[in-house]
Amino acid sequence: MMAATLLEKITRSDVISEEYTKERNIVERYIKRNDGYLALYDLLEPHHGLLQKQIKMKPPNSADFNSDQHEYTAHLKAFLTSEELQGRHYDAETQVVLYLQGLNDT
Repeated sequence: MMAATLLEKITRSDVISEEYTKERNIVERYIKRNDGYLALYDLLEPHHGLLQKQIKMKPPNSADFNSDQHEYTAHLKAFLTSEELQGRHYDAETQVVLYLQGLNDT
């Protein structure tokens, strides 16, 4: 009951105005579920450190491995696997870009 009331409150345009489209999209995601708590959690997550699900790791850099390409490639594969397990999917083009960006510093 409280979750529905909270959602009803934050969906009003005088609470979150129409110019805040990112926030409005987050709220609208939970209209069918009728859960204001999840909507509020997602609204606050980027701004509150304890609400953030997982810290994103930075991709490896070949300079960290004394320019050993085999070790760098193995660590990049491990990084991509870790990201995949955490629900962050990279398409093939993005994977190539990450690999090349790691090579730029050598």
